[in-house]
Amino acid sequence: ETAWRESKKTKERDMQARIERPAAGGASARERNANSILEQARVVREEAEKLSSQRSSTIAALEKELEAAKHQNRDMSAKLSLRKASQLKEVEALRKELDAVSKRQQGSSGMARDWERAWIEERATCDALQKQVDDLQRSLEAERRESVQQRGDKDLLQRHLDEERDARARECEGMVRQCQQAGAERAAASEEAAKAKEELRVVSERLPVLQAALDRSEAELAVRRSECERLEGELSERSG
Repeated sequence: ETAWRESKKTKERDMQARIERPAAGGASARERNANSILEQARVVREEAEKLSSQRSSTIAALEKELEAAKHQNRDMSAKLSLRKASQLKEVEALRKELDAVSKRQQGSSGMARDWERAWIEERATCDALQKQVDDLQRSLEAERRESVQQRGDKDLLQRHLDEERDARARECEGMVRQCQQAGAERAAASEEAAKAKEELRVVSERLPVLQAALDRSEAELAVRRSECERLEGELSERSG
């Protein structure tokens, strides 16, 4: 913009120099034409400066709006992280409850195979829920990676996420081994078998609620990301 103004002023000075060197007998007419041209140039320059000022104000307003959207997006990411941590704790509580059911089933007999099938179904449900948690974690990880790039801390966050994922995988493997060992050691089934099946049913009914909460979290995160991309695209178009 400054270069454009300097170029405009240079052209005006050249025009003024040509006007000040009129041919004999035509000085008055050329002077009038020169004054008219200078007036037009002044009007054009004022309009250009006004448009430049308006453009700068518009860009500043859009930058403020984008900054506010990014701040709101960071707040939403923090809330989703807290919600995810709470849901993971609830999943862990369900697993501990399942382990307690397994211990109470020790000493059962005839219903051992039924309990084993129920445990396999419950494990499949837990794996599906774990996959949804991992999907949400990957989505949050992508959002965090974008913010971490601005702070230069991407590698540290990646290591932290890898350690957390590996620890959770080891924990799941340990629980699977414990449940398999408990299934191998189960003996005579009685009233405890029926009670354990009822507790498993209650646990299974609670899992869809957690799945729905995770789906809502993913949808909210997708909406916030789409809004931020739209604002950045609008700012890029207006700046261009």
